[in-house]
Amino acid sequence: MSVEERKWVLTVGLFVSLLSGCNRQGHLTRVGKQMTWECAPEHYMSQYPDAQPVRLRYVEDPHYEEVISGRDLCDQLKGSGKTVVLVQFEAWGNSNGLVGYREISVDGKAIVNAGGWGSSGATNPVGPHPLEKLFKTGSGTR
Repeated sequence: MSVEERKWVLTVGLFVSLLSGCNRQGHLTRVGKQMTWECAPEHYMSQYPDAQPVRLRYVEDPHYEEVISGRDLCDQLKGSGKTVVLVQFEAWGNSNGLVGYREISVDGKAIVNAGGWGSSGATNPVGPHPLEKLFKTGSGTR
């Protein structure tokens, strides 16, 4: 094997080992959750005029909420006439639990980033975060 071939093999090997190292940290999954919604004008930010904030609450545990902003998102949801929508999440974690997540679509439409407010929180939660069970060992949902 020539020196150039060895460099190529070593480079590919290093790249593969780096990628596999990421997998040991956890895994990524997509999941949909039914959520109620309401426009959240108190979180409007004038420097992001197209970003419309919306408060989403998990149907399975309304103590938990997400506030997200998206281009014309409030208007989009008002136009749907629905009180409950399917929110698609991209979540990542490991056997220790949920590490992070982000909302990627609401009611089948991608969230268009226009800046603006975003937050997560809970008021008097009665259990773990609704996305937590995706990663807990022994939960049967993995």
